[in-house]
Amino acid sequence: MTHGSSHGVTRRALLGVAASACLAGPARAEPLSVEAVHDGWYRLILELVRHTPIYSPPVASRAFAYLGIVAFEAMAGRNLGLRSLAGQLPEFTAPPPRASGIVYDEAALLHEALATAAQDLFANTGPTGQRAMAAMTEKIRARIAEGKSEDRLLASRDLGVAIAAHVLAWSKSDGGAIIDNLGFPMVYELKEGPGHWRPTSTIALQQKPLLPAWGGNRTFAIADGGACPLPPPPAYSEDEASDFYREAREVYDTTRALSDEQRQIARFWSDDPMLSPTPPDHWISIALGIFGDKGSPMADRLDVLARQV
Repeated sequence: MTHGSSHGVTRRALLGVAASACLAGPARAEPLSVEAVHDGWYRLILELVRHTPIYSPPVASRAFAYLGIVAFEAMAGRNLGLRSLAGQLPEFTAPPPRASGIVYDEAALLHEALATAAQDLFANTGPTGQRAMAAMTEKIRARIAEGKSEDRLLASRDLGVAIAAHVLAWSKSDGGAIIDNLGFPMVYELKEGPGHWRPTSTIALQQKPLLPAWGGNRTFAIADGGACPLPPPPAYSEDEASDFYREAREVYDTTRALSDEQRQIARFWSDDPMLSPTPPDHWISIALGIFGDKGSPMADRLDVLARQV
């Protein structure tokens, strides 16, 4: 994971690279594969997360979850052994089906589905990100269209848009579609006492906890957040013999004497806001690298990225 500046020039350069990532190739343009379309959109969106302040880790994870479902559903009707997630995810119904008798262009279908989803899920990104998405949409669309039947392309595009719209309509009711004040509640009563959360930042925006009600959002694969309960953490205590004090002291002492290797590990996993695509999307970046190294089949790519919900 590479960390870097979030200044405008760097942002424009990175998004420009991302927007053309899956368009590079030999002088004689070859048809884009579904793998190239899929990889190109994901790499662009990793950069959009990095440079859009509203996409804190929970918000970014939600966006990638729906993006993965859109891609999965777009390809589920293809002969890949994939079964629609309808009925498997809470309140999710079957998206528009493929029409019989039509041979769809799979790259066009997937591209329009991902473009539609990205433009909705990342509508809050700035002008540079909007231009990058528009450039990606038009350039890939033109590459896919070379030498293809217009009727086949239109049918494929229409179905891709319809599938994405169906998933996005479902997404609006999960409780996380609208993020006000970058996720910091305007009104929140802090609890008194040394064992409760207190702001450590001097930034005015961060005097309330980030997304404190996020746990009430609709889940994807389990009934609710309490379905897999964790044991409670040790009770707050300043007694040096307590579990809480012992664990806190261990962390403190470790951070005061880090080895070079530990510093490198910490830096790799730090995933600071605006300097990386956030922790959950770090894993997506790793997965994309593995897909490329192994030449993973499309069904495996779709399955892995849909399961990250």
